[in-house]
Amino acid sequence: MPDITQEPKLHFFRIPKLGSYMAVPLNLYNYLTPDCFDTALTVERIYQQRLGEYQKEQEELAQKA
Repeated sequence: MPDITQEPKLHFFRIPKLGSYMAVPLNLYNYLTPDCFDTALTVERIYQQRLGEYQKEQEELAQKA
Protein backbone atom coordinates (compact mmCIF):
# COMPACT_ATOMS: atom_id res chain seq x y z
CA MET A 1 0.00 0.00 0.00
CA PRO A 2 1.46 3.42 -0.92
CA ASP A 3 2.22 6.10 1.68
CA ILE A 4 -0.65 8.60 1.28
CA THR A 5 0.97 11.22 3.55
CA GLN A 6 3.30 12.09 0.70
CA GLU A 7 0.45 12.50 -1.81
CA PRO A 8 0.57 16.10 -3.18
CA LYS A 9 -3.22 16.18 -3.73
CA LEU A 10 -3.97 15.75 0.00
CA HIS A 11 -3.87 18.54 2.55
CA PHE A 12 -3.95 17.73 6.27
CA PHE A 13 -4.75 21.23 7.65
CA ARG A 14 -1.75 21.51 9.99
CA ILE A 15 -2.46 18.20 11.71
CA PRO A 16 0.99 16.73 12.16
CA LYS A 17 0.35 13.09 11.28
CA LEU A 18 -2.42 10.74 10.35
CA GLY A 19 -3.91 9.14 13.43
CA SER A 20 -3.07 12.07 15.69
CA TYR A 21 -5.61 13.46 18.15
CA MET A 22 -7.18 16.89 18.02
CA ALA A 23 -8.64 18.53 21.15
CA VAL A 24 -12.01 20.20 20.64
CA PRO A 25 -14.04 21.83 23.43
CA LEU A 26 -17.33 20.06 24.03
CA ASN A 27 -20.05 21.91 25.93
CA LEU A 28 -23.11 19.93 26.98
CA TYR A 29 -26.16 21.41 28.61
CA ASN A 30 -27.89 19.42 31.31
CA TYR A 31 -31.67 19.65 31.23
CA LEU A 32 -32.28 17.24 34.09
CA THR A 33 -32.35 19.80 36.90
CA PRO A 34 -35.56 21.17 38.47
CA ASP A 35 -34.50 24.71 37.55
CA CYS A 36 -34.57 23.84 33.86
CA PHE A 37 -38.13 22.55 34.18
CA ASP A 38 -39.26 25.75 35.89
CA THR A 39 -37.49 27.87 33.28
CA ALA A 40 -39.16 25.92 30.48
CA LEU A 41 -42.60 26.52 32.04
CA THR A 42 -41.88 30.24 32.36
CA VAL A 43 -40.72 30.46 28.75
CA GLU A 44 -43.82 28.58 27.58
CA ARG A 45 -46.12 30.99 29.49
CA ILE A 46 -44.36 34.02 27.97
CA TYR A 47 -44.64 32.44 24.51
CA GLN A 48 -48.37 31.79 24.91
CA GLN A 49 -48.92 35.36 26.15
CA ARG A 50 -47.04 36.88 23.21
CA LEU A 51 -48.81 34.55 20.79
CA GLY A 52 -52.18 35.73 22.11
CA GLU A 53 -51.13 39.38 21.73
CA TYR A 54 -49.92 38.71 18.19
CA GLN A 55 -53.17 37.00 17.23
CA LYS A 56 -55.19 39.95 18.61
CA GLU A 57 -53.08 42.37 16.58
CA GLN A 58 -53.59 40.29 13.45
CA GLU A 59 -57.36 40.20 14.01
CA GLU A 60 -57.43 43.99 14.49
CA LEU A 61 -55.44 44.51 11.29
CA ALA A 62 -57.76 42.15 9.41
CA GLN A 63 -60.83 44.06 10.64
CA LYS A 64 -59.35 47.39 9.57
CA ALA A 65 -58.62 46.11 6.07
